[in-house]
Amino acid sequence: TSMAAIGTQLNPGDTAFVVDDRSTVVLSGSVPAWRDIDVDTTPGVDVQQLEAFLSTAGLDSSSDISVDTEVDSSTIDAIEEWQESMGTEPTGRVELGEVAFITGPVTVVAHSVEVGDVVRANDSVLDVLSGDPFVDVSTDESWIAIGDKVEVDLGRTNVDGTVTAFS
Repeated sequence: TSMAAIGTQLNPGDTAFVVDDRSTVVLSGSVPAWRDIDVDTTPGVDVQQLEAFLSTAGLDSSSDISVDTEVDSSTIDAIEEWQESMGTEPTGRVELGEVAFITGPVTVVAHSVEVGDVVRANDSVLDVLSGDPFVDVSTDESWIAIGDKVEVDLGRTNVDGTVTAFS
């Protein structure tokens, strides 16, 4: 069990967290994951987003994938190769929670749980932010200057930062 550290930038293909040896991997896409994807999955944009990742993941058979909204045997083969490359059992099924679609790189800004906590379906594990993370603090230049290093207390953890502007 592990989580990406606060301040980590997650890009498509990166593992956000692992629970009981099951990874959750972030992939590019604007439609959230909402179901399992396997041979019985009906057509949908989520399938297309997964196939787009698989076709660019460098897997041997991934060049056979037609990136569309339908699951076919090439999709299942690529899922199995991807699972093998991650060291998991090649089931040909991507279960809900094993991928999270994001529209671009995100930065982990907080942990909602600690390693070792019990989590259930729909529990929040990480808080992420697209773009550059920032903290807006009401102050002035009388006690700190632009460029100064600061430590921000986020409750469960502290993170380092740099003063970049006053407004």
